[in-house]
Amino acid sequence: MDKKTTEQAAGELGINRQVLINYIGRHPHLRPASQLPKAGLLMWTDDEIEAVRQARASYSSKGGRPKKQ
Repeated sequence: MDKKTTEQAAGELGINRQVLINYIGRHPHLRPASQLPKAGLLMWTDDEIEAVRQARASYSSKGGRPKKQ
């Protein structure tokens, strides 16, 4: 199983890195399980990225904050 950095995970989700970091700050249960100890980099699996994608889709389908146009 290949792991991805936060930058790569954010790219797959179509958001920037800081948005992803802020999102997992508000939803710590979505934080990836593995981290490179010395560098402090979060390492994401495909399943963890998909969990964030589904959570974001669920939030936006409930109304949430309106999107800028």
